[in-house]
Amino acid sequence: MTPAPTPLLHALTTQARATAHARSPACPCGAPVTLADRPDGTVVRHADTV
Repeated sequence: MTPAPTPLLHALTTQARATAHARSPACPCGAPVTLADRPDGTVVRHADTV
C-alpha cells in the first residue's frame, strides 16, 4: 500500500511535471516517481527531471 502524498510531495511532483514539460503540456511519460522521502529530504523524478 502506498502512503498518501504529503503537501510537500504533491508540490514537488507538480513542479517536476511543470519543469519536465515546460515546452509542451502533453505528458506521455506516465506518473512521477518518488525517489526518496525522508525527514532530511524528498526527491521526485518526472521524465528526465529530478
